[in-house]
Amino acid sequence: MWRRFGLSIVTVILYIFISSVVIVLAQGYTVDLQTRKFLTTGLAEINTFPSGAVVTVDGVDIKKTTPVNLSHYLPGTYTVDMAYSGYQNVSFPIDIVSELVTHVDEVALFPRGDNWRNLQMSSSVLKIEAFPGAEMLLVKNADGIGWWILQKRTLVKVYFLPVGVNAKYSCTVLGDACIVVDGNQAYFVDVLHHLSKKLKGIPVFQNTRSLYKFHGDYVVFAKQGGDITMQKLSADGTISMQIFEEGVDAFQVSGQDVWFVKNSVLWKQSLISGLPQKITEVDTADGKVEKLFVLADYVIWQKTTGEAVLFDTSLEAIMNIWSHATVFDHGEEGLALTQNAKIWFISPKKGLLFSGQAAHDVIMLEPYSKVEWLAKLQDGHYALVLVEPAKILPIENDFADIAIIPYKGIIATTQGTSDTLFYHLFPEQSWMNTLINN
Repeated sequence: MWRRFGLSIVTVILYIFISSVVIVLAQGYTVDLQTRKFLTTGLAEINTFPSGAVVTVDGVDIKKTTPVNLSHYLPGTYTVDMAYSGYQNVSFPIDIVSELVTHVDEVALFPRGDNWRNLQMSSSVLKIEAFPGAEMLLVKNADGIGWWILQKRTLVKVYFLPVGVNAKYSCTVLGDACIVVDGNQAYFVDVLHHLSKKLKGIPVFQNTRSLYKFHGDYVVFAKQGGDITMQKLSADGTISMQIFEEGVDAFQVSGQDVWFVKNSVLWKQSLISGLPQKITEVDTADGKVEKLFVLADYVIWQKTTGEAVLFDTSLEAIMNIWSHATVFDHGEEGLALTQNAKIWFISPKKGLLFSGQAAHDVIMLEPYSKVEWLAKLQDGHYALVLVEPAKILPIENDFADIAIIPYKGIIATTQGTSDTLFYHLFPEQSWMNTLINN
């Protein structure tokens, strides 16, 4: 009887001990076998696009594929390698922090050279430009401009306008409507309805995203002399111009507002009410403002001296100043800034983020996913730039030009074949997963 009682006591003690250990481990602790102490751990959540990449941590295969949770890791820096058939391998460090979760969301993998399809063009490709919102691609050839869309796992041409090699264009943010100027002739192209018409006049525009649609009318904003002009395109092709604001140094249209710098003051004026709002004073003693960039609560103004200033309108404070910088503006998809090969990103939610220094100066930055951009360097090479965690990942390629529709496809031309488009479309199932997760 006493033996049976003793066994019961031992069983209860073991049960309590084991249960306590299990509970402690489940709460994020681990056991250091050398010191025989419980230590707090951290967690990392990692996902890739496409999902299903094999993950190794510090060279150890964890027998899991993305999306994956790395649990019960002691605080410290770990090297994560991800491999997916048909895509270039990715390796980067992550920091595990005690009792916190490190998120690495949607690292978009880059396709290998054998994972691309090609499409023969009628003539040499001069420029390609993507309009992600409508999954639209503009291709400027030696014999004209074509508009393509992603459809049924391939590229489909929806319209073509024969123009000369020196023709210029400007489109809406979606790319569903454009104006094209070819010498002394201008056209309005309605891409969605597959038609174009000649304009009775030549509109003036500064960049390829100067066309806007307000209340059913298409309007081109431009800076002519020191004035902001609004050029309205009528149904019969006539262009009526009016001055929106006089004596302006720089301006930017964002949503339903026009931002501009005038007399050393930053203003925001609503296109709905027409009422101007003073935002802040701008120091122009050492140079006028020549460029303005707007993203949510953040504004960057750049002076003729090259100085760039980041201003937070919600805090009414200057967040950073660069003596010389290059700014890449991708509208609602984000702002990027480089100086001496160093790269920063401005996020609408997280503000200014530093993402490291490239091997050479950056001449192009395109959004690639939620957490990374594609950079073209001065030496002609490309690299993926992770925003969080900050990391620059070189990739193998011989691209001459590239256009990206994030999560959907990549379109490029190469150095050796100017009359061929190369494109890669991501797995359709991964597209749906991303749409659901967003």
